[in-house]
Formats: sequence, C-alpha cells, structure tokens
Amino acid sequence: MITPPRGGNEDIRDLLGMRTRGAWLIVGAYITAMLVVTIATLHSFTTAWPAVLGPLILIAATLALMLVPGDPLPTWPTVALTAAG
Repeated sequence: MITPPRGGNEDIRDLLGMRTRGAWLIVGAYITAMLVVTIATLHSFTTAWPAVLGPLILIAATLALMLVPGDPLPTWPTVALTAAG
C-alpha cells in the first residue's frame, strides 16, 4: 500500500485516499474506458482530432488532479482543471 507522507505534508489527497492503490486502479479503469470509447467511436466522426483531443485533455486533467500537490491546488493547475471541464 502507498503510504502518505509524514511530517506535515499531508493534504486533501491523503484524506480522500487518492494515494492508495485502489484510487489508482479506479483512475486506470477510467482512463482505459475513455480510450476504449474513443477508439470505438472514431469511425463515426468526419474529423478525428476533436474526438481524440477531448479524452486526452480529460486524461491529463485526471492525472493532474491525482499528482499535483497542494491544498488548495496552485492557481495554474486549478485554472487548467477548470478549463478541462
């Protein structure tokens, strides 16, 4: 099991269990599902780049939410995560 940092470095990710293997398993399943759906529906688009760019942005936002430290999140990651939606 992934252990949280010690010595005052804890943040909301520790409280929510976002550093556990289970959380990463859920993130992996979410990313896999987005990739499968994107690949399965690519043939129905006349232009493929928006259908590929959307999931890539959401995957990057998901990983940023899991990896960017800080409570609250720093300004630029917050702006990027908000824009990703």
